[in-house]
Amino acid sequence: MTSPTGSQIVQALRATLSPQLNVDETIAEFGQVASCLQRERKELFSLRDHLRGMVLAMLSANRPWRPIADNLDRLEDVFGGYRPSVLREANPSELTVKVKALRCGNTRIGFQMRAIKPNIATLEQIELEHGFIDTFVETGPPEWIAEELATSGRRYKLKEMGVALALEYLKNVGIRAIKPDRHVLRVLGPDRLGVLSGNESDAQAATVVHALCEAADLHHVEFDNLLWLYCATDYGAICTDRPRCDLCQLQKTCRFSS
Repeated sequence: MTSPTGSQIVQALRATLSPQLNVDETIAEFGQVASCLQRERKELFSLRDHLRGMVLAMLSANRPWRPIADNLDRLEDVFGGYRPSVLREANPSELTVKVKALRCGNTRIGFQMRAIKPNIATLEQIELEHGFIDTFVETGPPEWIAEELATSGRRYKLKEMGVALALEYLKNVGIRAIKPDRHVLRVLGPDRLGVLSGNESDAQAATVVHALCEAADLHHVEFDNLLWLYCATDYGAICTDRPRCDLCQLQKTCRFSS
């Protein structure tokens, strides 16, 4: 079975999702495409912006996003507006309690909150050596930057950040990245659309999807957001562990239904 092209995938995703949610409005609420446009206008992201992007990426790990989206203003208060001076002095246990009270925690929340202070030190070291952290995140492909931030033993390793979360963080600060989370890997994997073989590393999977976007002239982050919406709880929830194939306009090119 031939895998669908990027353009075919996008058309089908939008057609399937449109009856249940406003796709463009929802993607706009995520803010990642807007951040990309901001970066493309050559606007700088501050260390505070990077801390926000990092913390929100951490919170997104292995949990539904909707409660976080609904509490972004409250989370900004919890994290002191993501100001480095505040977060350096914040008590990790208190942060954990406050995040859990908003039902925005995950199984790693305690470890994540303890990681914030050393991660600030790492980000500040990057700034010291590169002038601006924005300079560093643009020094190579997103997959390479994510590997530098996520791989044990690397100079700029951030605690509690694997490659997938590092790519999510980069999207939050306007980098055209693809986050190969379980949703993206599922819908594009060998048991569904067959774009990915299932043997790729996170970085390799992201590279394959980048090429798909380039060939179709699609904004990488918008495509990433669309795929995520298609699968995620509280949003499309179409291509899940138990897919709703009767609603899916990609059914004829999907291996799951063949």
